[in-house]
Amino acid sequence: SQIQPLDAGGRRTLIASRLRDAGRIDEVVETLGGMDVPDIIGSPFLLSLLINVFNENGEIPSRRDLLYREQVRWVLRRAAAKDSASGLVKSLRAEELVEVGLEFLECLAFVCHLDLKTRDFSL
Repeated sequence: SQIQPLDAGGRRTLIASRLRDAGRIDEVVETLGGMDVPDIIGSPFLLSLLINVFNENGEIPSRRDLLYREQVRWVLRRAAAKDSASGLVKSLRAEELVEVGLEFLECLAFVCHLDLKTRDFSL
């Protein structure tokens, strides 16, 4: 048995539960309905990532790589906010810390891809 993708009603419910600006629910639902990304809008996890990015930036990314990049930034911002008492956070502005974290993760992914010759890896 497989987990079935979200249907239109499930998507709308998820969007409504996660979207900060309830006045934009119809706009987001309509925009997503016009996009050819069934794997994203059918997956609760990926759709949640997209809504997180929309809440942060006010728009839906036009490309998948932008969605993932902005989601990583969102996670790093949350981590920086939670760890605001550490010495590293005190020495860098939060956005600088996010950029340093993003650069580190990009380098890690690149090295793992080249050295391990694999797309997926575990730590």
